[in-house]
Amino acid sequence: MPPKRKSDGTAGAASKKSRTNIFAGMPAEVEETLNPEPEDYEDLTKDEIIQKLRTMAEYARSLEETIAASKPKELSGAELEAAVDKVSDVINRGIKKQMSVRSILTVFF
Repeated sequence: MPPKRKSDGTAGAASKKSRTNIFAGMPAEVEETLNPEPEDYEDLTKDEIIQKLRTMAEYARSLEETIAASKPKELSGAELEAAVDKVSDVINRGIKKQMSVRSILTVFF
């Protein structure tokens, strides 16, 4: 049996994933609201606080709309049955093609 190769120790370090910034892609106002500095809220007026909350609510709503738009189309019962029949036919044709008499004879002779 050939000897095992020695590890140089670099393979393990390369596989670690770096953490992504959770605020990437957010509007600056939302990031400032969700990740505030303590002094950011000391001098805010009531109207400014309401505006920050409104900005966060608008951003949350846009995220909900993005998620709703990315959902796949739901199939009706008839469409689902047709898709199942199509996949079943493709599978059966593939199996029949593999199990033809010629392919069986080549396996045994």
